[in-house]
Amino acid sequence: ENAEKHPDKIAVKYRESTTSYRELNEKANQFAHYLIENHVSPGDTIALAVDRSAELLISLLAIMKTGAAYVPVDPEYPLKRIEYMLEDSGASVLISSQKYKGQFTRE
Repeated sequence: ENAEKHPDKIAVKYRESTTSYRELNEKANQFAHYLIENHVSPGDTIALAVDRSAELLISLLAIMKTGAAYVPVDPEYPLKRIEYMLEDSGASVLISSQKYKGQFTRE
């Protein structure tokens, strides 16, 4: 709704960068389409290991737009704990920052 009413207003400010409502909505829509094209369906569980950033918010919105649920994964947890969380949650996809690429078994 805010993306339609106030497309050029700042929706997210993180450190030195800002993202407008329009940009936020467009990026979330693009990512949601990507997830859907890669077989994410409503009711799926998506694990998310992303540091605080605009990308975290974009990822959360994209997951919600697909109708999937998300499981927050703290990359600082021990690897065995993370692997247990991934297995126990039944996450079909793990989204992580480039920083954590290859750190987990489901990437």
